Amino acid sequence: MEHKEGKSDMDIFVGINVSKATLDIATLPEGALRQFTNDEAGIAVIVA
Repeated sequence: MEHKEGKSDMDIFVGINVSKATLDIATLPEGALRQFTNDEAGIAVIVA
């Protein structure tokens, strides 16, 4: 893993809940929650 200046070595965990209509993504320790459509457009935003 490459260390970038200004970045910490803190672990970040990502959980993805997949349903027919949406992809719900949560990150810890930030506690950020985001929701995307479960289609090509929503997936493209996530992997970009």
